[in-house]
Amino acid sequence: MERRISIREKGYYEEDYQMRMLRINSTEYLLRVMGRGIDDSSCYEYEVSGKVSMSAMFERGNMRGRDVELLMDSIREAIRETERHLLNIHCLLLQPEYIFYEEKKFYFCYFPPSKENIWEGIHRLTEYLVKHIDYEDPAGVEGVFFLHKKTMEENYSLEKISREYKTLLSGGFGSKKKRW
Repeated sequence: MERRISIREKGYYEEDYQMRMLRINSTEYLLRVMGRGIDDSSCYEYEVSGKVSMSAMFERGNMRGRDVELLMDSIREAIRETERHLLNIHCLLLQPEYIFYEEKKFYFCYFPPSKENIWEGIHRLTEYLVKHIDYEDPAGVEGVFFLHKKTMEENYSLEKISREYKTLLSGGFGSKKKRW
């Protein structure tokens, strides 16, 4: 039996190219989605069998620096995949309850009615990370604060800050000399 989550949005459901693209193409980082109309609402159902939401996962324990690295890599790949299929990157939901984890990979909900700017969504996600990082992991703490600070900048590059985050994480933090 498949486990699904549903997101409903006011407004009549109308199938568009985005849903057709998602149906005919296989995607690695996007959850399988089915859309339909229910009364005067649009309903999008996502297949989440075997996956755990990021919010549930880190409710029990805090994130480590390597978890954040994996999350950032997954976001970058989901954006690339979305662009490759000519989809709107701003339709990726970045709230922790809509990000799912399974076997060393995070998966994302593609929600066509979304009106959130992805770059602002990434910044809000870093605010969540600041609250849920394991404060026993100094490299993770400094790395998350680095990401949070960088996502406040105008027109930041996710590629660049992810690369810098990996460099800082592998090189170790805690040095008296500021690197960022």
